[in-house]
Amino acid sequence: MKKQFELTAWSLGLCALVGCNGVEENIASEKSLRTQSFALVTNCKYTTPAIDREAELIIRHVNVVDDPCRTKPNGTGCTTSSSQGKWSFGYLVSQMAGDNSPSEFVLRWLGSFETSRTVNGFAMQARGGLDASNLPVGVTAKVVQPWRQASGCSKTGSFSDCTLDFTKAPFRLLAIVNRIDLAGPVDFYGSSGPNSGEARFVFGVTDTNGAPLEATVIFEYKLPSSRTTFDWATQWHNLVSAGPVGSPAYNNALEQLTNQITVRGAISGAPNNSAISQVRTNEIAFDLGKIANQKVWELREQRLLDCSAGSTKCWLIPDTVKQTPDHTKNMTAALDTFFVNNTAKLAAETHVVPTNLLTGAARSKAALNTAVVWDLLNQDLYNQDMGGSGPITSVMRYNFALATCTGCHYVETNTSNMHISNRVPGQMSQFSNFLAVSIEPSTTDARLPANSQSFFDSVSNESRTLNEPWRRACEMKRLLNGDPNPWTKTSGAH
Repeated sequence: MKKQFELTAWSLGLCALVGCNGVEENIASEKSLRTQSFALVTNCKYTTPAIDREAELIIRHVNVVDDPCRTKPNGTGCTTSSSQGKWSFGYLVSQMAGDNSPSEFVLRWLGSFETSRTVNGFAMQARGGLDASNLPVGVTAKVVQPWRQASGCSKTGSFSDCTLDFTKAPFRLLAIVNRIDLAGPVDFYGSSGPNSGEARFVFGVTDTNGAPLEATVIFEYKLPSSRTTFDWATQWHNLVSAGPVGSPAYNNALEQLTNQITVRGAISGAPNNSAISQVRTNEIAFDLGKIANQKVWELREQRLLDCSAGSTKCWLIPDTVKQTPDHTKNMTAALDTFFVNNTAKLAAETHVVPTNLLTGAARSKAALNTAVVWDLLNQDLYNQDMGGSGPITSVMRYNFALATCTGCHYVETNTSNMHISNRVPGQMSQFSNFLAVSIEPSTTDARLPANSQSFFDSVSNESRTLNEPWRRACEMKRLLNGDPNPWTKTSGAH
């Protein structure tokens, strides 16, 4: 039987940057080098055009995320008043809220963290509210009450009795992200029809003094079908020629691109006529525990659900976290059955976790506690290389685990939860190990990256070599070459 590894957050899958210039020629087969096994780095089908990660994939330049015109609701220095605050939290919420009051829209959304609830049959504990001494804790103490008070409202009250001051919103822009790599003829979650990919705004949550908390919020927008996927790819790529990233010309071009996505009406007939697909919160700051190294990290997903089809008065409601089972399903017969019935799909990364297993909150214990490591209950289901006699390989387990938010944001990538870190003004957000590796091509084979990153499999202890930014750049090149067929599978539902 295979050896079991008890891992903590600080000893989970130690990773290191490694050079890949000496990749053996005998692994250069295009198909074998796709990310399907996660044992090898993507061998990109296209070598041109060159992709600038910081200008067209993950844009985090200080001159962009601190742009005084576009990141503040009452932006200053704008050449035209129409540019004011177009990347601010307040503006984006106002366009997302439909016919609802933006203040009530936000307070209802934050209020979903303040009480325990059930999502998809699984318990989701409160991350705020009042403690046994009737004192505010979690999101209530750190975000809701301070913001209400700063807006001139009472600390407590209903969702509709306060007009929030969005110039004092405790959210700071960290990055604008191009996720056109999600585009393909078939959506990752298994639905039919075209998928143009996504654009994302990543915000950090701050305290009353503007200090960054261990919490981020991601607005994840569908790219509207008013343009083809190829057109969207060209627009992202043309940012490079607009001017140096963060320059006035560049920021203007980026604003023109994002305006098409975030404005109300971007997708007519969608809930609130908004292109928002989901909002995700990624935090450890709102855990109610008092002992820091025992706090539980949690990622939630909210969608515009509480409404009828085509309504413009929808609210953000907690939904299931895609591709991520509830932690109570780890090492259970139900998960074992899924593995046995989906061996081929797990090997090819085309598996879709069934709805009845999906959680409302991806969560894992922090520092000194054992984290969630996805594994089988019946160890004999692994193949002989893993000490069993069944059909499941270690790569299948890894593909499954990495596709979960629990694995990707924690154990399987040796990440302290945030792939894009919170920050203070004037400072650039930092990448996790999963995103930090460069996308420079190898000098010996331009289809491969010069560098990659290795992570240890949290169960088998095998090395898994990845370069996620290279994979995303490869999909950009594919689209810019007019190829509609995805070359790689996305690394989970991320």
